[in-house]
Amino acid sequence: MALSRLSCMESQCAKVRLRPGSVERVHEWAEELNRRSNEVLEIMRGEGVVVEAAFLDRTSDGDFLIYYSKARSLQTAREVARQSRRPIEEYHALFKTDVYESVQQLEPQIDFDNLSGLSEEAE
Repeated sequence: MALSRLSCMESQCAKVRLRPGSVERVHEWAEELNRRSNEVLEIMRGEGVVVEAAFLDRTSDGDFLIYYSKARSLQTAREVARQSRRPIEEYHALFKTDVYESVQQLEPQIDFDNLSGLSEEAE
C-alpha cells in the first residue's frame, strides 16, 4: 500500500506573547482573515499548508496566541510566504510586527492526523 503525499506532513506550534493592549487588534486581524477566507485558503494551497489555526490565550501572565500549522514542508511554506507580495500577506506581516512581542516554539509531544483518510472517505 503506497503512502499518500498527505501522510508526510510537518507540524509546528508556537506561543506568541502579545504586546500589552493588543487584543483588540488581534480580534480585528482574525475578523479580516475570516472575511477573506477564500484568499487565505488560496495562499495556503500555494504554500503547501493544510492546517493553520490560532487560539487566543488570556492569562494572568499576559495574552498569547497559540499558533498551529501543518504543511508538506514548513520551510517551503515559510519561503513562499516570505517572497509573497500579496496584500493579505503584507497585512499579516504588519500585524505580526505591531502585535508580537516574542515567539516561543512549543515542543511537540504527539502529532497525528488522518488527512489521507479524508481523501479515502471521499472516494
